[in-house]
Amino acid sequence: MLQVRYGINLAPEIKENKIDIIKNEPFTIWDADVINIQKQKYYLLVEKDTSFPILLTKLDTKLFNDVFANAIKSYDFILFKQQQKLVSAVKSKQMSFYDTKSQASLMLEKIRKLIEDNQSEYLNLIDVVKDEKNMVDKLTVMSATIFALGSQIGQNFISKMIDEVSTYFPIKPQKPNRRYKYVDLVPKFEDFSNFENYENKPVKGNEKIVAKIKENNQKLIDQYAKYVPAGIGYIQPDQMLPDYLNHYLLRNKIHLVTNDLGEAISYLWIIISNNKLYPLEIEQITNTLKNFYVFLSRVGLIRKTDSKEIGMNIDWVVEEINSYSDQSLDEDLINDMIAAIEANPKKILELEDLDLSPQDLSRILEGLRKDLESHDKKQKTRKKTIFENQTRNRATYEIRVKLKSFKPSTWRRFIISGNTSVKTLEVAMLDMFNADFGHMFDLLNKKTQERFENAESIAETKDWDPATGIDYEKAKVSYFEKRDKLLLTYDYGDSWEFEVDIKNITTDQAAPKCPKILSGKSYGIIDDIGGVWSLQDYYDTPKDKVDPEMIDLLMGGEAINLDNFNKEELNQRMEQYKN
Repeated sequence: MLQVRYGINLAPEIKENKIDIIKNEPFTIWDADVINIQKQKYYLLVEKDTSFPILLTKLDTKLFNDVFANAIKSYDFILFKQQQKLVSAVKSKQMSFYDTKSQASLMLEKIRKLIEDNQSEYLNLIDVVKDEKNMVDKLTVMSATIFALGSQIGQNFISKMIDEVSTYFPIKPQKPNRRYKYVDLVPKFEDFSNFENYENKPVKGNEKIVAKIKENNQKLIDQYAKYVPAGIGYIQPDQMLPDYLNHYLLRNKIHLVTNDLGEAISYLWIIISNNKLYPLEIEQITNTLKNFYVFLSRVGLIRKTDSKEIGMNIDWVVEEINSYSDQSLDEDLINDMIAAIEANPKKILELEDLDLSPQDLSRILEGLRKDLESHDKKQKTRKKTIFENQTRNRATYEIRVKLKSFKPSTWRRFIISGNTSVKTLEVAMLDMFNADFGHMFDLLNKKTQERFENAESIAETKDWDPATGIDYEKAKVSYFEKRDKLLLTYDYGDSWEFEVDIKNITTDQAAPKCPKILSGKSYGIIDDIGGVWSLQDYYDTPKDKVDPEMIDLLMGGEAINLDNFNKEELNQRMEQYKN
């Protein structure tokens, strides 16, 4: 239930839905008052615990729900699953009003004063939406832009938001059975379930138990240290994990490493956003964090599927941050740096000292960059190729994708924007069929023999693959023509194949912001079952004859109904691929 507290300024307007008691439920209590922006009246609502500000043109429940949902989906530091939980919990059918019989709350007044005192700067920042006809989008931008006026308010909001979401909407990992093959290490630390009764309790006042948790965390780190891959692509555990486990997770409330999978994403987001890091340092941090969660599955703290999901989400948040930062190196620049190293190989020998700090490594890379500048003058200017059709970037593509060689027919028909990257297209299609992304994949245009995949795979196969490799991050859906026949391949061991047909391309309506499934049939695939023939065998086998161990290992203990097709649930997942 949405509860709006108001004071003397709004009292004359509020006539209905008044309440006498406030229920203390997360994200449901908002303070409201009026604010004038460029001579127009708005309603400023501020959430009680996080200071989340929202601007509305009227006190309307649907408008609030839409602006709130829009704003939440833009916060990269919150996992998509948590965003969905939060939006669902806050969504209300009606606003209830509580009269405080006083002035506005201190935080609401502080935010209103921030806008009023910096109105010229604020108007300049929101100028991009002055002609926006979609009022929800306009109000979302106006609300989010408030933080640009005061960095301290923005930082406090993010910190409180992360705390509240992790407390009330955690993504709890499941603990696997120790007979699972991937659980191959015996823990050298105390079972974290012994501390679960203290989860979300304040650190202050529980110093003794916090000290025990920190001691146990250190035992976990010490065991993990034996399994860290060698090389400069990883950070030694004692350089990062104590900060994550014993500082970040225990900053205000007691959070265990098994408390919320979303904590890893928010931690990574804060580190990258608040520090000017070189690409090598970002790669080290992400590799170490992903490998650490794989280790947690090996000691039986989380399931393998949880570790894979964390890895995907880590890659996603880094990609999102890089999309609006200038820290990532251009691929052509990296290729030229490699050429520069080949021209001066003695330089790279300095990297053999694995005791070098990230800062030292960065200095060496900067030296190599200078070598590159000299080397690059001798090279011809390279023009970057863009694989798109700009006239079709605004088009809507209708696509049908079908799992090959399986009966009954398993397929999806969906629409997607031409401006979407081919990588997102591939990932979205696999998600439609419930793949867990633990394997490599590519998309082949049969007619042109162009293969769309990641840059690393292209480099590894260019000497023997007859197809032309194209980086799927540099290609857009608009590159494809109507009636193109494509083949999506996933997991080169099990070799899942999907026939992809470009059915139609239209420009008579606005392209969807994210992929939208129109129709479909059947569940999809089961990862690591052995491919389509094993999937067919599972489907054809009577339920009481299916191997229970396979159900435990591959399906989390509950048999999957391959006839099930949940369009609504799949479309909710598609929202994370917003263009």
